[in-house]
Amino acid sequence: MSTVSYNFRVLVCTKAAFAFNISARFSINADFFVISLLNNKGK
Repeated sequence: MSTVSYNFRVLVCTKAAFAFNISARFSINADFFVISLLNNKGK
């Protein structure tokens, strides 16, 4: 039983890290998008 719970924990951690990576990448892209919009308005 312990190996099953360990594998499940690894799977959950991997999915959580994957989702966090996607959300972090998306927020960084959104920041760059806003910065580029502000730069274009400043021109």
